[in-house]
Amino acid sequence: MLAPLGRPEAEQLARAVPPWLPFLTFANLMATCGEEGYAWRDPEARPLLETFCQRHLQGRELSFIDGEWLPEILRGLCDRVAKIFLEESFMDGLLASLLWAFSAKAMPQECQKVVWGAEDPALLRLLDRALPSSQPLFWRLEDYAAPEAMGSQLASDARTWPRIIAARAAEAPKPAQLPPPVDLNALE
Repeated sequence: MLAPLGRPEAEQLARAVPPWLPFLTFANLMATCGEEGYAWRDPEARPLLETFCQRHLQGRELSFIDGEWLPEILRGLCDRVAKIFLEESFMDGLLASLLWAFSAKAMPQECQKVVWGAEDPALLRLLDRALPSSQPLFWRLEDYAAPEAMGSQLASDARTWPRIIAARAAEAPKPAQLPPPVDLNALE
């Protein structure tokens, strides 16, 4: 299945399907354990997964998260990938990149919170180790943002994607403070 989808001709096919389909396909395949184990562990399937990822996901604009059902599916996939990353992957780079894709601004907030360690701080620490800046991101850098509180916590020594994105959040200009609300009843 992956070999034909990794060929250059498959880009025409990818343009004919909804933009969320390649990501859901890839994430579901990575999170499914078949009789022979996970596909990302298979030495024959691994290069095909990487080619699929390069051809259909990396560097693409993330603009497809809408509708009522898609965020729920993404939340379920994010939880599965996070569990696999923590329990099975031994910090696999491709699986880490997939999980990090769920931290993008356009992803459901629940997914962003999972990836940034709100439910399990160990997850963010492991992602920080597994995602050097040499590891390709799924989306464009500007599609990612750190929670405001993370900017100051991770910003030092920015050699990994979590730290680079946290540093960008810490350096981003803050919106101007609004004046306190006026009590219109007191103006009489």
